[in-house]
Amino acid sequence: MSAVFLSCATGEQITPPELDMSYFYGEGGIREASTGGGLGPATGTGGSGGNSSGGGNSSGGSGVAPPPGTFTGNGDGLTTGLFIPDLMDDEGNYILYDPTSLPKSTPAPVVIVFHKIQTSNAEMLALTGFDAKAEAEGFVVVLPTTANTQWNVGGRTTFCASRLLNAGHDTTAFVTQVLDATAQTRAIDRSKVFVTGWALGAYAASHVACQMPDVITAVASHSGGGPADSCNGPVPAMILHGDADSTVRYDPCGISSYDRWANHNGCLPEFTTAEHSPSGSCETRTGCSATTTFCTFPGMGHGWAGSSDSPGYASATDLIWDFFKAAM
Repeated sequence: MSAVFLSCATGEQITPPELDMSYFYGEGGIREASTGGGLGPATGTGGSGGNSSGGGNSSGGSGVAPPPGTFTGNGDGLTTGLFIPDLMDDEGNYILYDPTSLPKSTPAPVVIVFHKIQTSNAEMLALTGFDAKAEAEGFVVVLPTTANTQWNVGGRTTFCASRLLNAGHDTTAFVTQVLDATAQTRAIDRSKVFVTGWALGAYAASHVACQMPDVITAVASHSGGGPADSCNGPVPAMILHGDADSTVRYDPCGISSYDRWANHNGCLPEFTTAEHSPSGSCETRTGCSATTTFCTFPGMGHGWAGSSDSPGYASATDLIWDFFKAAM
């Protein structure tokens, strides 16, 4: 299929001859979604040091995913399971980190973490360290994936092949079913459900929050964009971006995402600023019906702030969880 490109600033379709892609990607040129199968269901090293298992063949969709099985690695509390929603063409699975510090009968906040394209959920867990944060703070982390590592984000991204836009995946249904499946394994607090993601996963998080404000308590979008469409209600939103990102550009993508959320949340133009160590600053708009914050990491490229790929910056994982806690 031919590629479909959409402006991260407006969501309008642009044909490649009319578009200087360096506007979005710097000198790297045009990058489309892979035509291969991606990394497939999650394999690799989890955040606590073990290998996640999953995958398998679909036996037909079901309304609610089966509960996860027991994790066999050395990460206490880490489970994984086959996830087969009936509204998706491809198999998916998820990693569930259930902290040992929290009794299963105690309703737990849930943080859903979307990975970027061509990256597994296990890799995302290792990069962000959300398992250690969950253990320390007492919340559940769910990291879903699909067989082709892609998300339906409402048809607006900075890079997509047409098959990605029309794959038939329903990310909002995915979230509903993941929550239902998680509730089979332990008590969860459905009034404290949060979404975050990186790159394409950030678009997915924004899309889900925009479409499901009655389900999502707050959203944090790192190095992505969106939401593209009118939201169904206000949602506390944190946008994080490196100003040297040449993959998903800080300007216009990060800035337009901030402006969109500020508009959706009815904010005034004025803002306050807070500096964060060792490097990074966050501004928060005033007069909003839901808190709207934009964090900038000077000189940082396309990475997760404070992780092994972007050291020397304030930890995005810490900033995000602090933002989520404040939204409870």
